[in-house]
Amino acid sequence: MPRRRPDQPNPINRRQKALDEQTANLKAELEKLRRFQQKAPELKAEARKREQQEILSTYRRPVRVEGPSDFRYDLVKSKPNARPRKLRKERSKAPVLTVVLFVTFCCVVAYAVRTLWHG
Repeated sequence: MPRRRPDQPNPINRRQKALDEQTANLKAELEKLRRFQQKAPELKAEARKREQQEILSTYRRPVRVEGPSDFRYDLVKSKPNARPRKLRKERSKAPVLTVVLFVTFCCVVAYAVRTLWHG
């Protein structure tokens, strides 16, 4: 059996080299995760601050002549239990019909009085 030279790779050396590379990669990833874990509270605080600024900029409105506007007034209704206004075509015809019937009744009564008493 021919002898191999020490610099020539054999399966054991190749496997050992692959395991060493994998170990180095895992150590680097572990170090990266540890650094991230140390920075996490700072990142969280920055994200919360950015979110608060976004909320403030969303609800902030330009100042009017009469004073600064308050977005809370938009959320409060002046009459919470008031019914919505109806359109003209949605309104009831009852008042008009009542007036027409009253005028017709008056005309019939006037005709009857004139016919019966004045002959």
